[in-house]
Formats: sequence, C-alpha cells, structure tokens
Amino acid sequence: MLRAHLGIDHLPLMRSYIDGIAPTEALKFFPGLRRLKKGVLSHIVLPAKVEGAILKAERDAAQAKRRTAGKQSDAMVIGLVQSLIRLVRKLTIKIDHTDWSQYDKTHSYEDLDFEAKKQFVQKQVSLSKRDHVWDIGCNTGTFSKIASPFCQQVIALDGDHNAVEQLYRREKKTKGSNILPLVMNLSNISPNQGWAGRERQAFDNRKKPDLVLCLALIHHIRMSANIPNALFLKWLRSLDADVVLEFVTRKDEMVIKLLTNKSEQYADYTLEQFISETRQYFNIKDRAPLKDGRREIFYLTPK
Repeated sequence: MLRAHLGIDHLPLMRSYIDGIAPTEALKFFPGLRRLKKGVLSHIVLPAKVEGAILKAERDAAQAKRRTAGKQSDAMVIGLVQSLIRLVRKLTIKIDHTDWSQYDKTHSYEDLDFEAKKQFVQKQVSLSKRDHVWDIGCNTGTFSKIASPFCQQVIALDGDHNAVEQLYRREKKTKGSNILPLVMNLSNISPNQGWAGRERQAFDNRKKPDLVLCLALIHHIRMSANIPNALFLKWLRSLDADVVLEFVTRKDEMVIKLLTNKSEQYADYTLEQFISETRQYFNIKDRAPLKDGRREIFYLTPK
C-alpha cells in the first residue's frame, strides 16, 4: 500500500521493521482522506485502533485485570488471509520509466556492439552448467535471460525498482522461470539482522554464486557510490566465483554523464589501473573491446 498508494520506497522501512510495519506506525503515512484508499481502513486504521486500545489497557497505571484471550475461529483467520490476498492482487504499482527500466531499448550500444556483448556473455556462461549465477546491476534482465539455460538459478539484482519490476512481471508469466529478481542497492546490500545478527543472514552469506555477471556497473560503484575499484574487486573475490565484468572507460558517454556535475576525484579510474588491481585477485582468461574501445569486457577466474 505504501508503494501502490503513495509511491513510498518501502524497502528501507522493511529493513528496520523485519517483522513488518506495525499498524500504529503505518497509520502515520495515511492521514486524512488517504485513509479512504483501498485497504487502508480495514488493514491499517482498524488494527491500529485495536492495538492502541490494548496498549492503553496495559500501561503501568492501568488497573490489573483478569483477562481471557479472545478466540479466533479457523474461519476468521482464513477470511482475513483471503481478504489480504484479494487486496494485494488489486493493488497496482505505477512504473515511472527510466533509462534503466527500458534498458533493452535505451542502452547506449549500436546493434553490432550489443550483439557482440551478448555473444561474449553467452560464451562464458555456457562453459559449464552452474548452480547459481548472480547478475548484479541486471536492469531489465537481458543478460539474466542469457544465463538462465546454463544454471539452476539466476539471482538478478538491481537498485532500480522500476527495472526490477519490469523483470518480475515478465518472469511471473514465464512458466518454469529460474530467475529471481531482487531490488537491492549494490553499495549497501542486505546485512546480518535480527537476534544476535543471525535471524536474517547478509545477502552474500546466504548462498555463494558460481558466476557473477557485473556488466556496465563498476563506474556506478566508483563514481556514484564512491567505492574504490580495489575494494569492489576484493569483495567480488570474496565470493570465490568466476566473473564476467564490463569496464566502462572515461571516453564512454555514460561516464561523461556521471562526471558532469561531480568534482574530479577519480584519478584511479583508468583501464590500466583497473587491470592492475584486477590481477591481484583474478586471472584474466578472456577479454574483448566494445564500442570502439570505449568499453572492455573481461572473463575472470579467482586466484
């Protein structure tokens, strides 16, 4: 409801409220006429009032009373669940299209270069049957789809909700899809959470990948998130997986756009230094230029 009715990014809230957002807290997002929106009265306003009444009765100053727990029949519980299912199915999320949510149409490649990139990725993912492949910075899943036949599961990650929503809607209609789309900020992945930090495992502790696709992402990690290439490569190496990585040079229009309104502080961002840092952690097994040398794609294996 937060996303569908108000356009609020609910994911940071869900990281804090790992058991769900309490009705009394959710109610603060729906003042006035917003409470008339679909599902708000029955699933936020009414539960908040009940919760408020219980808390009031249990305050230290309240007189202690013998209370018997209310009984809910199976039919009542089933009815509530069915009501929630109907509500969720009726909610729709508006996609505000960005370059990322229409990547298959708005990417900066000429047709021949894009085809060369897809062929390089297919060549590497088809080398062997793998268990898990991660496609980090997946956009709308063009390369997740290429990897899909050669592994048990593709975990497709991107920080752009609209791009992942596009991928999710497509894969939902695909029978037997093995692509799991997730919205996640790659510079701030899900950490260990909950009791003793063990109730929810950090994303990169759940299941290690056998192959990571990291295509046209590293310039965002370096220039948007301000994470040095060496640290990013060290994290990739910690996964102990093969990597297909596309390096976007300073001559590429996407890097020029990123640097337009930023002070120059990325002297380390060169192809030569990237290769030097990469060789500390990986063997370069294959590489190919793209876009007349403005980009280069690599196949790496861990040292």
